[in-house]
Formats: sequence, structure tokens, C-alpha cells
Amino acid sequence: MRYLFAFLFFAGLFGLVALPYQTFGTPIWPVVIMTLGASTWFGHIVRLRPRQIGLSVGYFGLFGALWLKSFPPMAVTALRGWTSLLGMFAFSCIALLALLIVFFKADRADRSVLVGALACIFCSAMIALLSGSSGGAAAFYEFLVSRGFADNLAETTNFVFRKSVHFGFYGFFAVMAFRTARLGGAPKPVIAALAFVMMHSVFDEVRQWSVPNRTGSAWDVLLDLLGVLAFLYWANRPFRVIRV
Repeated sequence: MRYLFAFLFFAGLFGLVALPYQTFGTPIWPVVIMTLGASTWFGHIVRLRPRQIGLSVGYFGLFGALWLKSFPPMAVTALRGWTSLLGMFAFSCIALLALLIVFFKADRADRSVLVGALACIFCSAMIALLSGSSGGAAAFYEFLVSRGFADNLAETTNFVFRKSVHFGFYGFFAVMAFRTARLGGAPKPVIAALAFVMMHSVFDEVRQWSVPNRTGSAWDVLLDLLGVLAFLYWANRPFRVIRV
């Protein structure tokens, strides 16, 4: 385990030093802003301050890795593809190192909270990936057409499927955030989960305005909010006192 930690540390350090050469103009500031928001949430709202730095670094690494992955490959030079892979590898090493240290240094009683925090980080990273060009509607639509769906039916099926995924994914994300906040001792776990998840929903839609073949939508934010509220209502019910 010691050698694994050493390898991840030096690989991540090398990746950060070479970061300007990896991105070639890819904006990294959204990753920094989202990391600052997540760090505030982990440390001051969920009150995981002893683990705040490790979780924040893990968030930064995994979010950054899939952020780079979400950009379409540029065919100008083959070097761009290799350096993007190096950047993703470096970010992944940083994330894995930080999260392994956090998890193995934690007491057994704290690990149940960390499982929820890790699930939140994973959901955040998936949003970083799918908010880019790889999360567009064209791929699934073409898949349906190739399976014999008529154009109108493929379009309708694609629309229903994507909106259902929006509703369910953000609902699941909210349940994980609620569980983390409640076990972490947040005074108002429902509000904490709502704020954290909707921060990512707004980021997702705002980013899509700058991605080719994607269009951000306020209606999707509203749909995400409905999914969050529905799942939070379901998740919070067992903890209510029922009076007869």
C-alpha cells in the first residue's frame, strides 16, 4: 500500500506540474469553482472538517479527470490527445490517492459517512463528463434508429428516456447528499442536500450553452428540482415521528 501511495503521489504531482501543457486552452476554472463549492459543503455544512481537505482534493481530481474527458478530441495534432490522457491520468491519481487516504485513516464509525460522500463525488464527476459533448442526445437517437425505430418514435423515446434519467439521477444524487449530511451532523440535512445537488444542476445546464450540439435549459433545472424534492421526500419519511 505504501508503494501505491508513493506512485499515485508522484504521478499526480508530475501531472500538475505539466498541467498547462496538457490542457491546451481547456478551461480549468470551472473545476476550481466547483471544488471550492464542494469543499465548503463538506467542511462547513456537512461538518466533515477533519476529512475536508482529502475529500476536496478527491473531488477536484475526479471532477477534473472527467472534465477533460468530456471535451471532444481535437484533430489538429496527435499530441493533444496524448496530453489530455496524461491530464486525466494525473487527475485520477490525485483523486485516488486523496480518497484512499481519507478512507483508510477514518474510523470504522466514520466510514458510513464517507461512503455517502464518495457517492456524491462520483455523481458530481459524472455530471462533469455528461455535460459535455459526450452526453448529447444524438448517440442514443442514432442507436434507436439503427434498431428499426421510426424517426418520430425514436425521437419521442429518446426524449422520454433522457428526461427520466434527469429526474432519477438527480434524485439519487440528492438521497446520497442527504444521507451524508444527516450522518455528518448537518443541522438541516434536507436543505444541505438540496443546495449541493442544485448547484450541480445549474452548472450542468449553464455549461451546455458553451458546448457544440448541446443546449442548456431552465426546464431541465426545474425537472432536476422535482426529482430532488420527490426523492428527498421519500428519503426523509422514515425519520419522521408519526403521531396517532
